[in-house]
Amino acid sequence: MDILKLLTYEEKIGGISIFDSKIEMLFLSFDQKKGALSVGASSFVNMPEGVVVGGILKNEEAFTASLKELFSKITYYGKSKIKISSFVISLPANFMYSHNFSFPANLSDIQIDEAMKLNLKFSLPMPEETVYIDWEQIESKYVIKKDIFLCAGIKKEIDGYLAVFLKIGITAVAIHGISISRVIALNSKEPFLTAIFSNNNLELVIMEAGAIRFLQAFSVNEILKLDAGKTEKDIIIDKIWRAINFYDSESGQKGFLKKIYLVGDNDRISAYKDFINQNISGIETEISQILPVFPQIPLAKNSNLAHITLGAALRGLMPRNEDTIISLMPIGTEEAYERKRMISFARIASDIISILSVFFVVLFFGSWLLITILLRNIETSLQRQVSLPEGLLELKERAVNFNETVDKINMLGQKTTKWSGLIDRLGIIGTSGITLTRIDIGSLEGLTMSGIALTRDNLLQFKIVLENSGLFREVKIPFNYLEQKNNIAFSLELKFKDASLFLK
Repeated sequence: MDILKLLTYEEKIGGISIFDSKIEMLFLSFDQKKGALSVGASSFVNMPEGVVVGGILKNEEAFTASLKELFSKITYYGKSKIKISSFVISLPANFMYSHNFSFPANLSDIQIDEAMKLNLKFSLPMPEETVYIDWEQIESKYVIKKDIFLCAGIKKEIDGYLAVFLKIGITAVAIHGISISRVIALNSKEPFLTAIFSNNNLELVIMEAGAIRFLQAFSVNEILKLDAGKTEKDIIIDKIWRAINFYDSESGQKGFLKKIYLVGDNDRISAYKDFINQNISGIETEISQILPVFPQIPLAKNSNLAHITLGAALRGLMPRNEDTIISLMPIGTEEAYERKRMISFARIASDIISILSVFFVVLFFGSWLLITILLRNIETSLQRQVSLPEGLLELKERAVNFNETVDKINMLGQKTTKWSGLIDRLGIIGTSGITLTRIDIGSLEGLTMSGIALTRDNLLQFKIVLENSGLFREVKIPFNYLEQKNNIAFSLELKFKDASLFLK
């Protein structure tokens, strides 16, 4: 038995891609000994038109039904079925905003974070409180620069998906745009444009050096409503031309892009390939080929949208504590991992205590039964006035001592405090920027909580969350902590209001 695996929090994470036309699911397995990647499970379901439009969830009931159908149709390719409930989610970028920033290479990561927070006030086209925001450092084309890719997603739209996932028991460990899945799946250093088709939605993304440099998503139908004189093909050619010209001007080199990849349902992208080649010269257009990792599975039969789902599934293989890719969720991937791991360890400890308690209870009753039988035999012998066998008095004395010891063990078991209620309550308390490193529970009076606060504001916000939790009588932060600005190591002694509220 591998004790390290037992004590290390590890979950199986798949990838889900949501398009206007369909939902796809893929789980990958990686054999470390062979260094081989294989498909462990996959599924897809076509959605009725209008359920998701431009990436926006329009019909929650129909979407929920489609997700349930997706999981009922899973095909497993391994020796046994794998229970998967955690996923990286890819969504269309219609309700997302992205921007690339460049900073001098001599700036530290902390300085860049401070500069990004300041830039948010001026660069976001929507109120900051209405979006989930994340950024990551990407490979720069210039040695003297550090490039940052920022992405923001409207909370209302993302929360709509999260509510459905919660309802059917899905855990989203990360949410990003389908273009980011494309970057992960095709980590090419050469510049290229990818056009991703799904129903009437089109997403254009330009990538170079393994990072997104331009991103635009739009509904073709919405543009047709505004300009009835144009055809769908006119709009697509116009948008692709504008994206190419924009990138040429950004790079300062005309004709820099050499390739356009098409991703979508096979019938549609096959028709567009020749049309784009005829109208845009100097750039090769090709349909993205299904990668060798895919066997002949239904997921990849009539569409190469599986490229997107592959990227999401590949991210699921990354160690959670090393995943710094964009994630548009209430908390970041690193913080979510640390919180889930702490709760998992606490539950393992609680389970071990419960098992030991059951063991001692069984031991007590077994001993009690043994001693009862022994005493009954002794009484019977006395009644018959039979002389006690030699050594029986000594055995009886040992039995009495053993019985007293078992009684003490039983009393200790009854007095053992079960902390699972408190652990569950603490699991939902948290705030952005706070990483808990240690919780010591010495008695029913209170506990000591240690951790690191990213900023002073995060520490003050955490104090408010603790006060509002209803668990503690008062929460005081020593003044010397408030004198610090960033990366504050703190230790708080907290007194319980009423321990009976969480003890089970």
